[in-house]
Amino acid sequence: MLERPAARGGPLHRHTIRDRLSKLRGFFRRLDEWDAADRPSRQLIFDSDFPIADEPRPRFLDDAAAAKLLAVARQDPDPFTRLAIEILARTGMRRSEMLGLTIDAVVQIGSVYWLRVPVGKMHTDRYVPLHPQLKTLLDDWLLHRPEGLHSNLLFTDHGRPVNASRIEAAVRKAAPQAGLGRVTPHQLRHTLATQAINRGMSLEAIAALLGHRSLSMTRVYARIADRTVADEYFAVSEKVEALYDAPLQLPADAEGSEMAKLRREMHRRMLRAVP
Repeated sequence: MLERPAARGGPLHRHTIRDRLSKLRGFFRRLDEWDAADRPSRQLIFDSDFPIADEPRPRFLDDAAAAKLLAVARQDPDPFTRLAIEILARTGMRRSEMLGLTIDAVVQIGSVYWLRVPVGKMHTDRYVPLHPQLKTLLDDWLLHRPEGLHSNLLFTDHGRPVNASRIEAAVRKAAPQAGLGRVTPHQLRHTLATQAINRGMSLEAIAALLGHRSLSMTRVYARIADRTVADEYFAVSEKVEALYDAPLQLPADAEGSEMAKLRREMHRRMLRAVP
């Protein structure tokens, strides 16, 4: 099974192999649980049979690129583009969560405004702090919302829910104008998390902001922006640079008696060879 070529030719990807082996192992376990007559007499698939899975780091924008993107978005004539990119960059919401926002999503608790993020991928809702600039954009969007709509969704177009491709198009339009390559909406989520952890925000707070069920999901960003690695790297950089910039000749006291004798002998021979 594993040696069969992929649908488009070539070998199967390791993720496909892992998926097929996992399903096959689950099938054998069910046969054993059901005490099937033709179940295997011994275990056939072991953990060592599974190829090692890739662990790619989330792709994010650095501070300069993120600033350029937001600057371009704020100048866009389309109010949806301005609001969509600002929401994604300021809150770290997923596309589906943004599209699920309702007209009563903005909530004031004390003196702070919060945005209620609806139940989404993790099957939990949450509140995220609302930046004043984003609050102004949301107020303006609601002010120009057509009356008489039957939907309570915040984002509609001619009475119908806005789809994910509209968000993709907004980011795809702004990115080249900012001098950037391909940027996806989800990259803005990764960007906010990386910015936050770089500036000292705790893993617990970032997990609450992004709606992670466990800290293991949030620790990915800690591996991206590992301050310990950075600090130790720069601590040794000066020593490494000193090594690179050091003179090629060793200090006289580092030669040793035998090395000094050989150097003097070489100089004598070179002097004799001069006409």
